[in-house]
Amino acid sequence: MNIKPSYGNNKGVYEMHLNHALINLIIARGDFMKKNKVLEYIADKKYYLSLLGGLLVILVAIGVIYNNDRQYEEIANLNEAIQKEGLVDNPIDVPVESEVDSFNEVPHVTIHDEEVVPDNIPYETELVTEGSNEPISTNEEAELEELEEFMPVIKIQQPNLSFTTEEGMMMPLEGEILIGYSEDIPAYFKTLEQYQVNKALYISSKIGSEVKAVSDGVVEKIEMNGTRGNCISIYHGNGYMSSYGQLQEDMNVKEGDLVERGTIIGYINEPSKFYKLEGPHLFFEVLENDKPINPISLIK
Repeated sequence: MNIKPSYGNNKGVYEMHLNHALINLIIARGDFMKKNKVLEYIADKKYYLSLLGGLLVILVAIGVIYNNDRQYEEIANLNEAIQKEGLVDNPIDVPVESEVDSFNEVPHVTIHDEEVVPDNIPYETELVTEGSNEPISTNEEAELEELEEFMPVIKIQQPNLSFTTEEGMMMPLEGEILIGYSEDIPAYFKTLEQYQVNKALYISSKIGSEVKAVSDGVVEKIEMNGTRGNCISIYHGNGYMSSYGQLQEDMNVKEGDLVERGTIIGYINEPSKFYKLEGPHLFFEVLENDKPINPISLIK
């Protein structure tokens, strides 16, 4: 005997609950399917994310390697430029490596105070006398300096001068004696406005007048004297010396020249400030063994 359920008045309520349950089941199934799709989507995207991350790592590595290569290339170019310019002997090494152990070893260095010159260097020299325009020739400038350091100085020997009082001297120029030699009686000097002992001759003349050597001799000194102006001193031998002052700068002789009696050696200049009132003149002095004597006593 089959017994059928009796819904009675509750049949509508039951159907309503059943429909609601079916709807919830469908919704739950839909949510489940959506969750699965989301998980599958995320799983698929993980692959691409991993791939993208790997690409980023590779790009970073390539950038680092490229940057290092550029740095090494720049250093290499710098080394090449330095070597071409010759600025340093030891350029920067690529790559740079520190060697700590090398600082503990001190290299052997030989220091010379002076340049070492071998003894067997052939010297090629040419000796010249004073006053010559030809220089001393050597193989090298350094050899010349060393040679001059040890080579004795060669001076010009004085000629065989033998002045005698019998031979005497000539007057250095024509003119009146402005102030005579006075060893005992003082002479008056206008410019100085005073009397002085005068151990020379002041011979009046004109500017530009010729001054001549009074005897054979050699020009020993040319100088600028504060009171006597431009002055020439000539040695005649046997201790006799003659001096000529108040000359022009343009002279006909130089130190070391040999002159003969009557040779024009210079020209009269304007007097120095100490003899302005005396006018143009020649200062003429004669020494015997460095002591002044009266030139008139030797004039022949």
